[in-house]
Amino acid sequence: MTAGLGALTYTATVKRQGSNVPIDGVAAWVTLDFEGKDIVAGTVYTDAQGQVRFQLEAGPYYLWLQGAGTNFVNPSMITVGSGAPDESFNGGITYAYTAHILATTTNLPLPGVAAWITLDQAGAQIIAGRKLTDAFGNVTFELPAGTYYLWLSHTGQSFTNPTTITVGGV
Repeated sequence: MTAGLGALTYTATVKRQGSNVPIDGVAAWVTLDFEGKDIVAGTVYTDAQGQVRFQLEAGPYYLWLQGAGTNFVNPSMITVGSGAPDESFNGGITYAYTAHILATTTNLPLPGVAAWITLDQAGAQIIAGRKLTDAFGNVTFELPAGTYYLWLSHTGQSFTNPTTITVGGV
């Protein structure tokens, strides 16, 4: 299935992590922004070969994947352009990482804190977030096992960024 109105075809192949078996029926869409609000290619579903195609103009985008019983780290940054390779994405086991954020002055749960996860300590490779903490100061991310960096921001609060986190017993 193909979505989008651009001149270049971008193909993503979705496979089950570990077995490399294509996954049929995974929903996929493309946005211009990390928050997922500016959709440029609407939802299409992977075929029996685990493939989905988008017609896009050259440039950077964010690919979102969602499938029943399969977890993905969303979004994935993709680049579409002449000579840019098609890519494979693996769906597999993820772990729920929950951060409980307290106000620095009152030590009470702090709602509305912006939180995001990066792969690097410099903060350039964002892989999850921006999410806001709930009324109880909690925010949860679904991540594969690994070491990541948690970043926090809230008006009137001071956080030491980033905090190194380990997910899935790595």
